[in-house]
Amino acid sequence: MLKQTVGFALLGSIVAVLGAAAGQVMDRSGGGWMVYESRFADYDLAAGDRSLLVVVAVGAGTGAAIGLVARAAGVRTTSPAENRTVRVVAAGLLGVVVGLAPVLVLIWTTIAGLGPDTSIAVPVDAILIAYAISALLAYLAALVAVRSALRVGDDVAVGATVKAVAVALPFGAIAATAAGTGTAWLLGFRTDSMVWTVVSLVVALVLAAVFALCRSWAVRSTGTSRADGLITA
Repeated sequence: MLKQTVGFALLGSIVAVLGAAAGQVMDRSGGGWMVYESRFADYDLAAGDRSLLVVVAVGAGTGAAIGLVARAAGVRTTSPAENRTVRVVAAGLLGVVVGLAPVLVLIWTTIAGLGPDTSIAVPVDAILIAYAISALLAYLAALVAVRSALRVGDDVAVGATVKAVAVALPFGAIAATAAGTGTAWLLGFRTDSMVWTVVSLVVALVLAAVFALCRSWAVRSTGTSRADGLITA
């Protein structure tokens, strides 16, 4: 019951944030898809954070309520224990975050003290090197995290899962980067909390889908599961 409720709450919060972001784009473009300009100096960060928290809270509350009602009505979301898809997705995303942490900290410390409409000059080669190193660290950390998470449970598809992730993750990273950049473009490349949150969610969802697909393929290829999951009522 708790897992189902939390799952629906998380889904509800994600849908709410993405929906609010889409609403901002449509509202500020006069009903059409159009890029609009917005400066950091014009944005009330505190008010934006409060609005974002309200959106997340409402979405999570609605999702949790739907999950509880579905549970009371007899609907169950289940998955064979040997699938461990959630574990793989969580471990993979955690590995990516850990791998990207150094460059994220570097970027934050660089721009944190800047005032509104202030720019700094950074050599292009330095940026490319930093991105390349962070991408490699994220890749390796994700592989180690997935392998470690599955070995704890003596999973029989550890090797197949890690191999699938090793092959698919670079392509998933390209897709996630494209999706995140496209989302930021739709939102005008603003620097407020809503844009950061939405872009991060989109990137995380794409990567989560990659990890889930890799695990599904590994489970099927090793014949360790009867089904990916089912919904019973």
